[in-house]
Amino acid sequence: MFFYDSNTLPYRSNQELSEWLPEEQREVFLDAVGRDMVSTTVLLSPTMTVVRSRVGPGAQVRPHRHGTNQLTYVLSGELRYGRRVTRAGEGVFTPNQKYTWVAGPEGAEWIEIHDGVPKPYDLD
Repeated sequence: MFFYDSNTLPYRSNQELSEWLPEEQREVFLDAVGRDMVSTTVLLSPTMTVVRSRVGPGAQVRPHRHGTNQLTYVLSGELRYGRRVTRAGEGVFTPNQKYTWVAGPEGAEWIEIHDGVPKPYDLD
């Protein structure tokens, strides 16, 4: 058991996170998810990963998947998945399938829960 305050955990931008990728994969990663999303990992284990992320207005990600079942829970703002919009208190379950979203006019903050360790971004 451990206790945490996700407001005190260090956040990193996708630009910073891309530095651990091989050089030939960095631009593909950043083109898919943008440079400005910031995230912090709350939990990383072989069976579960929890990440808290936020983006500014209109940010978007290209279609991708992580190789895990994923639950996304919106804390503030909104994420638009095509015609479906998830707002604070709402979310979406993505069973290892591709998805894409665009942040609403106020940006968005959310928590992602994965059943395992997600791949950074699988575009295939």
